[in-house]
Amino acid sequence: MAEETIILSAVEYLNTKPFIEGLKRYPFRPPIQITQDSPAQCSEKLSHGRADIGIVPLADYPKLMGFRRITDWGIAADGPVESVLLVANQPIESLDQIYLDYQSRTSNQLMRILLEEYLDTIHNSFFQSPGILTLFPEALVRS
Repeated sequence: MAEETIILSAVEYLNTKPFIEGLKRYPFRPPIQITQDSPAQCSEKLSHGRADIGIVPLADYPKLMGFRRITDWGIAADGPVESVLLVANQPIESLDQIYLDYQSRTSNQLMRILLEEYLDTIHNSFFQSPGILTLFPEALVRS
């Protein structure tokens, strides 16, 4: 009988490279197939049975019923990382729409918390769009 392959959905970002390289070099039994996905895709693959193990966004962990953590480590920082950035060409208080990166659920949740905490408001007009950079290509420019 052939061994069944375990499918691991890992985040395709630079901060997972050491983890992925370590896994590729270890002779697992049963073998592991590693897919590199966006954070949102990792959760979706795991919850829909298309992955056996996943590196999932912290914001999605409570929604993953029937799953358990297999370790206490994760991708984290002890200090500022500046992973959530809101840019606008007008005062933030006057915004009526905010477009979010659909691939990053934790950053989106952090944005909602920051707006509620510092502006005493929750925006009802959050949009998550795969084509956001085609709508706003200037979002790629950083000065």
